Amino acid sequence: MILLHTGLASLALLLGPLILLRPKGDRPHRALGRLFAGAVLASNLSSFFIYELTSRLSFIHALAAINLATLAHALWAAHCRRTADHLVSMSYCYTGFVAAVLVRFDHWLPLPWPYGFAAIVAATFLAASLLLRRYRTWPRTS
Repeated sequence: MILLHTGLASLALLLGPLILLRPKGDRPHRALGRLFAGAVLASNLSSFFIYELTSRLSFIHALAAINLATLAHALWAAHCRRTADHLVSMSYCYTGFVAAVLVRFDHWLPLPWPYGFAAIVAATFLAASLLLRRYRTWPRTS
């Protein structure tokens, strides 16, 4: 299960920037987006079966649940052609993956466990929010 989870998460991490940097709305964007969404869905769902390290569900599983909700909103927004909502939700979905990878390095911070974890997640989402605010070029449809 860990191997499947890691492979799917890696695929999503690689596809995210490719999708964000390509033109939006064309056939390749939609195909890559479906692949990304499938990898995100399967990776997040598989994470709920991985708890060998702590023998219980952990904060990382809370990130997976939030990421699933974000993905659902992004897919709904795409279906309803709410371009701005779709872009923001997909960007945060990808950011959730980046945060999940970065929290693996929280032991490098000079903070005790829950604070290092929280600092990494907060910094990752703050950076994504600032980038979205700075570089948003989508039409305001919502």
